Amino acid sequence: MTIAPRLVVLADDRTGANETAGSCAEAGCGSVPVLTWSNLAMLSDLHDPVTVIDLESRHLDRSAASDRVDLVGRSVVESIGGGLRLAHKMDSTLRGNWASEIVASHRRTGAPVIVVPAFPAAGRTCRNGVVFDHAVPVAQGPPRLDPRQPIGSSEPCVHLRAVGAEGAVSIHSTEELRAWAESAVGGIAVCDATTDADISSLAEVWAQHRHAVFAGTAASVSAAARCLVGHHRPNVGARPSLPLDGPVLVVCGSLHPAPRRQLDALKERTKELQGGSVDCIETPIPTTASVAADAANRQASLLAEAARRAMAKRRYATIIVLGGDTAAALLGDGPMVVHGILAPGAAWGNLDDAVLITRPGGFGDDAALIDLVLAHDGTVGATASGQ
Repeated sequence: MTIAPRLVVLADDRTGANETAGSCAEAGCGSVPVLTWSNLAMLSDLHDPVTVIDLESRHLDRSAASDRVDLVGRSVVESIGGGLRLAHKMDSTLRGNWASEIVASHRRTGAPVIVVPAFPAAGRTCRNGVVFDHAVPVAQGPPRLDPRQPIGSSEPCVHLRAVGAEGAVSIHSTEELRAWAESAVGGIAVCDATTDADISSLAEVWAQHRHAVFAGTAASVSAAARCLVGHHRPNVGARPSLPLDGPVLVVCGSLHPAPRRQLDALKERTKELQGGSVDCIETPIPTTASVAADAANRQASLLAEAARRAMAKRRYATIIVLGGDTAAALLGDGPMVVHGILAPGAAWGNLDDAVLITRPGGFGDDAALIDLVLAHDGTVGATASGQ
């Protein structure tokens, strides 16, 4: 049997890393381990077709994020050697240091980079080089007002050129990408995509060019992983089953308006239904337009401590964590194995004997959290409280 190349995916925060791992699991890669950049020594002991590494770089400055990509990239090559394929997971609303990280990989490896920034299942598409969230350019939506990392452009090429990738180009079709990839020019190409079929076609082009680096959302990275797995058919084994009952703890540290509306809807629903049990813990909404790093980290730590106290008092069957900083503060640096995706962005694994679901903030409509809890508790009821 031909052995599949190992795909290592670099993500910039914990929920994004888990989301990517879960999406790759759903693509047929088996349960996917997630490591933090500080425990890379474990990488040489893993033999999974896909491994995701959390760089914990979302809130670093550009230079520090680039340096971390260089450090991790070199360590990955030393641990794995031949047969390595590299990918970068980027935020689907263009937040974070993804552009600096992609440019750092491009400069270190000299390899062409194919960027697919669409996530159709979450309503995020790329048309004519512009990323949209449900038909609204992302820089005109909530990311423009993000308290920690407001974005100023909906065009990935603008972000890339701002950090030194002057030759970044916008690609409008699979055929155009194929011609670009087969040329000797190289560089960084940002690809339009509006459907899952578009993403799959673009990922196929990447898979056929073994020196190319892939970058994109969890959805597009999982399409790339599916290409490798489908071509080589590794023995990935069965995933565990998911228990569906018992009390639920929801921990929300995301400042995006979507999860706050979802949490309010969930609390209203708890007043209507009897039976079951849902406890909610959340950080307060900031009173200023921006939030300093120290204050944000302090709030994440306080929220994680509150969650641990709740978990010590009560045995929860399911724990739902919203927000990457919150997930990192609660989980620490230990590795995690992710088994799949329950809804767009919502990855699941285990924390001790509980089911752990992590999800980035800006996913889903106002009923998304109710739907997630109903699916894994059977009914919604009992308590909801602030931090």
